[in-house]
Amino acid sequence: MEAHVIFAMENRGPNMCIRECTHYKGCNGVNYRRDTLTCQLLYVSLPGDKLEDSEGFSFANLDNYTLDGDSCLPTNPCKEREKCVPLDKNGHVCVSYRAPCDEQPCTNGGVCRNQVNSYVCTCPDEWTGLNCDSKLYLFYTKYVID
Repeated sequence: MEAHVIFAMENRGPNMCIRECTHYKGCNGVNYRRDTLTCQLLYVSLPGDKLEDSEGFSFANLDNYTLDGDSCLPTNPCKEREKCVPLDKNGHVCVSYRAPCDEQPCTNGGVCRNQVNSYVCTCPDEWTGLNCDSKLYLFYTKYVID
């Protein structure tokens, strides 16, 4: 799956979630969870992609989304890792942001997924722990029956 969470936030309605996405460079889709008002801003690289772990979330692709009067649209003028904030009179300002996975906390091939103010590592089979930093040892016992 080639989609990942750029940034996650709480207390957003579905329209606010979509509008937030348009202001983050590289965001072209959202996962939205109505029961917790959780918004995940996504970078989706292939048509039809959405997060595998999306239980309870609704997915929306924003490839053709436009909003009249927004100085950040239709093409976000900011750089990667910057949010475009529209100002009055058709101006804008670019503000850099940091997400929890920016620090690359997952080791040993673990994949980091941004959460609201935190992250979750998905570890390869032989690793475990918060940051995939503990080796998982499997012990086999051989039984001999006479």
